Amino acid sequence: MKYLYMQTNGPEAPAKVALPFQLAAAATMVGNEATVVLSALGCKLAQKGVADDLVITPDMPRLRHFIDLARECGVQVLVCSGGLDVTGLKPEDLVDELDGIIGGMTFNEMAGESDVVMIF
Repeated sequence: MKYLYMQTNGPEAPAKVALPFQLAAAATMVGNEATVVLSALGCKLAQKGVADDLVITPDMPRLRHFIDLARECGVQVLVCSGGLDVTGLKPEDLVDELDGIIGGMTFNEMAGESDVVMIF
C-alpha cells in the first residue's frame, strides 16, 4: 500500500508534529511505501535547527529522533512550495536531507495515487 501524510502543524503545536513521522515509519516497517509532505506551518519543521531543538513532550525524544527514524525506514520527506510562501522560508533555510520541494499539483497527483491520505 501507498501512504501519504501531510503535516500542516508546525513547532507552535509540538504535541502534533511527531505522529506523521511515526506512522510513516511504521507503514514502511511492514512493507508499505510512505511519504510525509510538510505544508503550511509544517514547513517550519524543515527549517535548519528546528527539529534538533523541538521538544514534543518532556518524556519524549526531540522531533529529530522521529524524522531520523522515518528516513532510516525509507520514508520520503517533501516540502510544499506554497507552505514556504506562507512561512516566508526559502530553500536555503531548509535542512539538506529533504527529498524535494513540490507544488499543489504534484501533491494532488500523489494523493490520487495513494491508497491512504492522512492530514495532520
